[in-house]
Amino acid sequence: MKRFSLSIDGPVQRTLGVMGDLIVLNMLWLLCSLPLVTIGAATTALYTVTLDMAEGKGDKHYRQFLQAFLANLGRGSVLGVLLAGLGAFLMWDYWCVRTVLHDNVFFLLMVSLVTLLYAITTLYTFPQAARFDDSVGHYLKNALFLGLAHMKGSLAMLAVLVVLVVLGVVSPHIMMMMAFLGVLFGFSGLAYLSSDYFVHLFAQYQK
Repeated sequence: MKRFSLSIDGPVQRTLGVMGDLIVLNMLWLLCSLPLVTIGAATTALYTVTLDMAEGKGDKHYRQFLQAFLANLGRGSVLGVLLAGLGAFLMWDYWCVRTVLHDNVFFLLMVSLVTLLYAITTLYTFPQAARFDDSVGHYLKNALFLGLAHMKGSLAMLAVLVVLVVLGVVSPHIMMMMAFLGVLFGFSGLAYLSSDYFVHLFAQYQK
């Protein structure tokens, strides 16, 4: 009679292992983002781990996250504060166009275009900071270049985020479920899902 053997290297076990890692990473990301000004450093650290996970590298991901968070505390936080400031400025611009300029079509289109460029830049900034050593200015410039040069990938990632936001706005029940999943592994899950794309993209530019 054959003996039952449950391999820890099976697909189910690997999937459960990844989910467990993502839950831990999500908790660490939320905790390290609580001061708000450190969201950039926490996001850079998150991508440092998920990029390695996408390549099948790394072990003890919680320790890797904390090390990356401390290493990027200055630079990552500056990136986060700059992008948050730009986002707040764009929200103020949008409010001015809606209220002061009474929905002027030209200025509404201009703000929408700049907002799209801002969103694309934000998508690529932190994965890039997690993989390459560069200055804050170069991160932002290269992020915009990469986003525009690979527009299909950029629009696909933005579409996923837009769909999630729309679903949350349309249904309070979906919003509650998304909030629960977001606390559980939502942010780390999104980073992990996009990391395979970034790994293949960055391989084209690594020297």
